[in-house]
Amino acid sequence: SEMCIETVYERAREEKCDIAFYGHTHEPDMVTGVPMLVNPGAVCREQMAMLEVEDGRPRVKMLVF
Repeated sequence: SEMCIETVYERAREEKCDIAFYGHTHEPDMVTGVPMLVNPGAVCREQMAMLEVEDGRPRVKMLVF
């Protein structure tokens, strides 16, 4: 829900996170910016997210398998 995303965003800012992963909704979502917010979806629905860091730059891939 929108309230959940706002809560995650505020907490991630307080903790000075670059990326925050959250879940429970089982709906994949990604909001770019700083912090980036990522909901990987649900493994039981064959959804996941992968975080790669190259040269200090993070990249998130949303995957469906």
